[in-house]
Amino acid sequence: MIAVKPFFLLSFIIIYQGVFTNIFSQGIAVNMTGSHPDSSAQLDISSNQKGILIPRLTQAERELISKPAKALLIYNISSNCFEVNTGTAETPQWEQIVTLGASLTNDSLWKTGGNNIFSPDMKLGTLNNSGISIVTNNLLRLYVDSAQTRIGINTKNPQSSFHISTTDALILPSGNTQQRPEQPVPGMIRYNKETGKLEGYTSSGWKNLQ
Repeated sequence: MIAVKPFFLLSFIIIYQGVFTNIFSQGIAVNMTGSHPDSSAQLDISSNQKGILIPRLTQAERELISKPAKALLIYNISSNCFEVNTGTAETPQWEQIVTLGASLTNDSLWKTGGNNIFSPDMKLGTLNNSGISIVTNNLLRLYVDSAQTRIGINTKNPQSSFHISTTDALILPSGNTQQRPEQPVPGMIRYNKETGKLEGYTSSGWKNLQ
């Protein structure tokens, strides 16, 4: 194994081109100390003053890459993020690289390991007129309609402010009389375990609905 200093690397490749293949197969170290590369690395770059600069491309320039290899890494300056091709050369699939502590300038991604909500107004949602769909097993479970301010359960076309599209039942809050809300408002509905009846709060107080 041979360690190559940065300012000698280019001239070393040119002058000793016949040796380059042999060095490449064993690993190459780029550093200022002459240290050998780690045995597990094909290319080992170390420095305590500088970093490595990944190719920076716009979205349009990225699309012009001919047959990008799987695992090809770039920095997309259009979206300000690192991207890697997780697809194939014939059908590339560019994915953004996100860490749990990352703070993306475009706030475009949710992370499966958790998110730090730090905006002053603690918003969660979209910045345009698009609705929000929550799915599990690729099936719609909850939909928030932005146009008409409606919420749908198991439906993307809620017909009222709160539309539950199921065939089973709805379980209402239940408790005894003493457990009624301390500050009720007209329109509240609950099940009273003492009376065994549904009750609703009106301008005249709690009334049985049965």
